[in-house]
This record gives sequence, structure tokens and C-alpha cells, in this order.
Amino acid sequence: MKRVKCDLFGENEYVFFNVMRLMQLEKAIGCKIADVLANPFGLGDMMLAYEIGLKHEGKKRTAAWYAEKCDELFEEGVSLDELMSPIMKALIGSGVFGPQAYAIAFPEEVSEEEKEELKAKAELEKN
Repeated sequence: MKRVKCDLFGENEYVFFNVMRLMQLEKAIGCKIADVLANPFGLGDMMLAYEIGLKHEGKKRTAAWYAEKCDELFEEGVSLDELMSPIMKALIGSGVFGPQAYAIAFPEEVSEEEKEELKAKAELEKN
């Protein structure tokens, strides 16, 4: 499980998802985690993901609180992609989507040897 830096709502905060949080997120958004990459989050889903993924920061933030902060961030010029990125990276960083997705999201953490192994494995799966 990888903690992903997220300074959008406070300095030095990190968002992450372990299995328990993934289960909570599935229940909250009514979608299996395995389907998340194929069916991107809506705004409501993103707010719930932040509420769950940042709850360890010890602040009583709700999805409504995140929505208000996102309004401010949009006014400051922050894009939806910039808001979604930490959540998606944290979901991939949980390991639930496998090593290939992890390597794409965090290429700086994958050695050249591991990249070659993943590439070979992907080629085998195509055939």
C-alpha cells in the first residue's frame, strides 16, 4: 500500500487505501473497485474517496467539506484531472490493480529489469 502525497486540502497530507478502506469505498460508491479503472469516478464518488482516503489525517471532513474545497480549487484554476490524480494513484498504489498498473502509475519505483519482466508478461497475455 502506497501513501500518495496530496497537498490539495492541507499541507503534508497523504492519501491511501488499504483493504478496509477499499471495502468502505466500494460500499460508499456502489461500485466494485475492480470496475473503477473502466468506469471513472463522478464528482460525488471523488468526494467520498477523499473522505475515506484521507480520514487518517485526524480531521472531521465530510464529502460536503471536500466539495466546498473543490469549488475553491476550481476557482483557483485546479483542473478535475489534478483533483482526481491523487485518488487514482492511491487506488493503484494499494496494489489491487496489479504490478503493471503500479508500474505505469509509479515508473520511478520500477527497475529496468522489472519493466522488462512486466513487458514480457503483457506480451504473453496478449497471445
